[in-house]
Amino acid sequence: WLLHGPGGQGKTRLAHHLGRELAARGWTVLWPRAGARPEQLLELRRAARPLVVVLDYAETRPAQLAALVEAAAEHPSTCPFKLLLLARTAGDWWQQARTGSRQAEELLATARTRRLTPLEDDPEQRSGHYRDAAHALATALPTVPSLTGHDWSAAAAALQPPRRLGDSAYGNALTLHMTALADLLDTARPELSDSTDNEDVQDVEDRLLGHESRYWRSSAAARGLSPALATDTLETALAAAHLAGAADREHADLLWRRLPALADQPRDRRNTVTAWLATLYPPSVAAPGGPPWGALQPDRLAERHVGRALEGDPRLADRLLDGADDTQAEQLLTVYSRAAAHPVFHGRLDTHLAGLCVRHHEALAAHIITTATRTDHPYPLTAALGTLTADPTTPLNTLNRLYGHFPGTSHRLATTAAHLAHTITNRYRALAEANPDAHLPDLAGALNNLSLHLGELGQQLEGLAAVEEAVGHYRALAEANPDAHQPNLAAALNNLSLRLGEVGRWAEGLAAVEEAVGHYRALAEANPDAYLPDLAMGLHNLSIRLGEVGRWAEGLAAGEEAVGLYRALAEANPDAHQPNLAGALNNLSLRLTEVGQQLAGLAAGEEALGLYRALAEANPDAHLPDLAMGLHNLSLQLGEVGRWAESLAAGEEAVGLYRALAEANPDAHLPDLAMALNNLSIRLGHAGRRAEGLAAVEEAVGHYRALAEANPDAHLPDLALSLNNLSIRLTDVGQQLAGLAAGEEALGLYRALTEANPDAHQPDLARTLNNLSVYLGEVGRRAEGLAAVQEAVAIRRALARANPDLFGPDLQQSLEVADWLEGLEP
Repeated sequence: WLLHGPGGQGKTRLAHHLGRELAARGWTVLWPRAGARPEQLLELRRAARPLVVVLDYAETRPAQLAALVEAAAEHPSTCPFKLLLLARTAGDWWQQARTGSRQAEELLATARTRRLTPLEDDPEQRSGHYRDAAHALATALPTVPSLTGHDWSAAAAALQPPRRLGDSAYGNALTLHMTALADLLDTARPELSDSTDNEDVQDVEDRLLGHESRYWRSSAAARGLSPALATDTLETALAAAHLAGAADREHADLLWRRLPALADQPRDRRNTVTAWLATLYPPSVAAPGGPPWGALQPDRLAERHVGRALEGDPRLADRLLDGADDTQAEQLLTVYSRAAAHPVFHGRLDTHLAGLCVRHHEALAAHIITTATRTDHPYPLTAALGTLTADPTTPLNTLNRLYGHFPGTSHRLATTAAHLAHTITNRYRALAEANPDAHLPDLAGALNNLSLHLGELGQQLEGLAAVEEAVGHYRALAEANPDAHQPNLAAALNNLSLRLGEVGRWAEGLAAVEEAVGHYRALAEANPDAYLPDLAMGLHNLSIRLGEVGRWAEGLAAGEEAVGLYRALAEANPDAHQPNLAGALNNLSLRLTEVGQQLAGLAAGEEALGLYRALAEANPDAHLPDLAMGLHNLSLQLGEVGRWAESLAAGEEAVGLYRALAEANPDAHLPDLAMALNNLSIRLGHAGRRAEGLAAVEEAVGHYRALAEANPDAHLPDLALSLNNLSIRLTDVGQQLAGLAAGEEALGLYRALTEANPDAHQPDLARTLNNLSVYLGEVGRRAEGLAAVQEAVAIRRALARANPDLFGPDLQQSLEVADWLEGLEP
C-alpha cells in the first residue's frame, strides 16, 4: 500500500499504530533506516515469519523500494510479506517506481494508494482535541530531566485553546498537537506570557524551536563546544546535518569542512560537533560505519530550522553542494523545497532555491526534475528550469539533457516541458537553416515533440501548426531515406491526426491517421516487437476519427482491433500499456454505443473506468483527466440503458474533477468541463432537478460560446449541441419562448455544419428539427412545426434505411410528433 499526505497529517503515527497491532499478532515490523543498503534489504526475501516493512519517505528512497520489491518477488510465499509506503505525494515518482523493473510492474500494478485526509475537518471539535493533547503531554513532560518541578497537570487544566481554531491549518493533527505542547512549555517560563503571540498558527514551530535551542546550548556547553564555537555556528551545523546528511563520521567531517566557521577548527573539535549531534539526536541504529546522527523530529521542526538558517545565509546551500554526492544533493533539494513551502517565509526561500538550482544546474539537472515530481512544493524548481530555458546563453546540449530528464507524462511539469520544447525547436530551426542536411531531422523531431506538449496544454492551433511543419520535413526525409525516417513520419502523421481532430478538421484528421496506420502495418509486419504498440495506437486514433465522420461500423472494427492488441501488450507489460488499454476500451465503448450495442458499450466503459480509477489513484498527476473522461463517458452509457441514478452520480463526479482541472489549466480542460456540464444537465433533468439542470447547461453554453469564438472549427458543434440541450431545459421550467430561441440558434448552426459534413451531422440536424417542431407546436406555430418535423422524418428515414437498429426508434419518434402536430387545431 501507498499512504500519502502532507507533513504532519499522521502517516508515520498511523503506521506505528498498525505496527504495534501487527506485532501483537506475531508479525515482525521493520522500518528500514535511510542508509540501509539495497543488498541488505534484499535479504528480506529469506524472511520466515509474517513481515511488514514500512518505508517512510518512500518518494526519496527509490533504490530501497526497488530492493524491497525484488525481495518480495523472490519471497517463497509461505508466509505474508507486506510493504507499506509512506510519502508526502503520490505523483510522478510513483509511476516511475511502478515501471522500474518487470518485478515492479507485476507487484506494484495493483498496489492500493490512499491519501490521508485531515483528521478533524470540524473546527467545533478541535478544542476538545487540543485539551486531550495537552493533558496527554502533561503526563509525559515530567519524565524529561530538565522539566521536573513544574505542575504540568495544573498547567494543562488552565490552558485555553487558541481562539482561531477555525484556521484550516489546525485541521492538521501535528499543528494542533505542537500548539498544545508549545502552550504547555510556555507556562514554565512566565517571561514569555507577555511576549509570545500564541494565536499565530504559523509561529508554532518557532516557539518549539525556541525551547529546543536551550537544550542545544546546554548540551554544547557540557561538551565544551561553547564558548569556543558560537551558537550561530552550532545551529548552522545542525541545519547542514539535516540539509545534506552524512553516511558516516568521515563523511560528516567533509561536511563540516565546507562550513567556514568549522573548516579551520581542529579535527578533534569537528569530531566533538559530530558527537554532540549524535547525543542530541541519536541515529536509529548505532552501528560502526553507519550514519553518525539521527534527525530532529517531527520533520516540520527540522524543516523550519533549516529554513531559518537558509534565510539567514542563502549561500549555505552552495557551500554544502561543493563536493556533495548524489544522495546529499537530492536530500538537500528535497529538504530545501519542504522548508520553502512554509508560508512564514513568504516566498523568500523560493527565490533562493531557484537561484541555487540555476547556479548549479549542470550538476543538479536530474535532481531538480526528479525532486519536482516528488515534492509537494515544486514551484522554485520549475522556476529554475524556466530561467534556464529562457536564457539564450544556455547551451543546446544542456537544454536537450534537461529535456531528456523529463518524465513522459506529468501534469505539474507540462507547462515547463512545453516551454523547453519550444526553445529547443527554435534553436534547431536556426541550425537547420544554416545546415539542413545535418539538422533537419532534429528540427522535425523537436517540432513533433513541441506539438505534443502544446496539445497537453490545450493550445491546439499552435500544436497543429508545429506538427504540420514536422510532417512536411519528415515526408522529404522519408522520400530520401525511407528506412531511417518512415517510423518518424508515421508518428508525426498520427500526431497530426490528433491535432486536426482537436480543431474539428475531422476528414483531414482521418486521412492523416489512415496514412499512419498504413505505415505502421508495414512496419509491424517486419518487426512486431518494435511496432505493434504503434499500430495499436494508430488504430485507436483511426477509430476515433472514423466515428467523428459518421463511419461508425468501420470505427468499431478499428477500435476492436486496437483493444485486442492492447490486451495482449498489457498482459506482457501492464504498467506500460494499461493506460493505453483503458483509453482503447473507453473509445470502444463509444463506438459500440454508436452502432446500437449499448450493453456491450456499457461493459467496455465500466472496464475502462476500473482501470482509470486504479491509474489515477496511483498517479493522479498523470491520470485524473483520464478518470474524469471515463466517468463522463460512463455517465452517457448508463443513461443509454436507463440507469439514471448511477448516470447522475458519475456525471457529478466527472464535473467535480473537471472543475479542479480547468481551474489549474483552463486552456486544456475548459472544453472538457463544458462537455461534462452539458451531460450533467441532462441527468439532472431526468432526476427532476430541473433548475439545477438549467444552471448546468447555461454554464456549458457560456463556456462553449467563448471557445467557439476563439476556435469555431473545433467548438461550433459543441455549442450547437449545448444550445439544443438548453432549449430542452428551458422548456422543462416553463420558459417555452426562450427554449424556442435556443433551439432555433442550434438549428442554424447544425444546418451549416451538415452542409460541410453531412455524414457527421445529419443525425444532430434531425434531432434538433424534431425538438424544435415540438416547441413550435406548443407555442401555436403548428405549420412551422409540421415543416420542421417533416424535414426530420425525411432525414431519419434515410438514416434508418442504412442502419435500422440505430435510427429506427428516432424515425418512429418523429412520425409520432408529426401525427401529434397533424392533430392540432390549425
